[in-house]
Amino acid sequence: MKQLVEFYYLIHYVVYNYYHKKGLMQFNAMANACAMQGYFLASILGSTYDMVCMTFNLDSSFILNKYFPYYFTGIFVICEYLIFCGKYKELFDRYDRFYCTQEHKKKLRYAKLHNLGVFILAIALLCLWMYLK
Repeated sequence: MKQLVEFYYLIHYVVYNYYHKKGLMQFNAMANACAMQGYFLASILGSTYDMVCMTFNLDSSFILNKYFPYYFTGIFVICEYLIFCGKYKELFDRYDRFYCTQEHKKKLRYAKLHNLGVFILAIALLCLWMYLK
């Protein structure tokens, strides 16, 4: 379980590090990292749910109504806060210290591949969902 949580932190660290190197402040870079992960998760969950409802002729408006983005955003922000609890600065400073080690670079490479895979999956599902609609 500890490795999964650390990988979750690394996924955010990759995006955070990209935005932080571009000149954003720490909090804004972290907010962008969390928002990007939330958008990908919402697009994957929403499009998958709608495609399952279309496949089985179910009413998709039960969950995917006009309030879905508000509910999802609220739940996601609360979960992100509970996971990071304001300790992201210490975590990411620690990751910056270990940035040059081979093991850390390998973990960062896997996190970048994961982010790229989630991005491609989200785009593919959204394209498929738009085609089916």
